[in-house]
Amino acid sequence: MLFLLSPAKSLDHGTLAPPVEPTEPRFTLQSVEIVGRLRTRRPDEIAGLMGLSDALAALNVARYAKRARGPMAGHAIARRARTPKALESFALEGYAHDAAASQPDRRVFRRRAG
Repeated sequence: MLFLLSPAKSLDHGTLAPPVEPTEPRFTLQSVEIVGRLRTRRPDEIAGLMGLSDALAALNVARYAKRARGPMAGHAIARRARTPKALESFALEGYAHDAAASQPDRRVFRRRAG
């Protein structure tokens, strides 16, 4: 099975970031509640709520989808996946296989609401 992951476009390993004093995040509970509600929305609904263009809303959704890339790779490696079917048991960080949206040659994984 061929498993392709796209790397970051560019990385700067030579420049050290200046030290920063850590802070405590504000509004953590409110953020969790808002994100939980937004996960159930389609990109066009989010665009309407935030006054974004459809293209920018779709870009934001795509950014969240990229978060599943690392856990998916770890799942494939840990289970020594040799076929796409072997990936269907992936269920980490809220992402899981969506059998109804999948096709034999195209597996779909979505983030569950909640």
